[in-house]
Amino acid sequence: MTTNTTEDTLEAQPATAMATHTDAATPARAPRYTAQELADTEIQHDTELPSLENHVSLPIPLQVEYWSPENPGEEKRGWILGVEEQLIADRDTGELRRMESILFVEETKDGKKARIQCAAKLLVASVQDAIRRGEIVPGNLRYPVKITYTGIKKCKNGNKANKWEITPLVVRG
Repeated sequence: MTTNTTEDTLEAQPATAMATHTDAATPARAPRYTAQELADTEIQHDTELPSLENHVSLPIPLQVEYWSPENPGEEKRGWILGVEEQLIADRDTGELRRMESILFVEETKDGKKARIQCAAKLLVASVQDAIRRGEIVPGNLRYPVKITYTGIKKCKNGNKANKWEITPLVVRG
């Protein structure tokens, strides 16, 4: 599947906010712990903390980076985690707006993992369509993709729009 799309020119940066909505095409992630399990393990002032000596770091950091490519050919390779509504700050005005955003885990050239977010409207719409068609399964290792920014296109109405290409990745050999 190759999808070429365009988007509006809103340049956005993420605000510090939690996801408040999961698109119907994106299955909700099950919580790791029940409310009772969390309540039973809440840290209080008199709580004796366990040793973290035997704990290891997960390979994916919690912070999310916003991707706003500048040059055609920029790409990200990784796994789509889903489409969620996020509070995004407009780069020019700083105004917070609720926007649908893709969230994915990128594998960088040095093998590290990073969480990436992008609220490009038509990119988000293309990912949602691919999820509905079963071409992308959010949060599944069997469905990695490459997302490439292909440049800016002038629209018939005179506006400029970004173009994208989404392609599935398969194992060689």
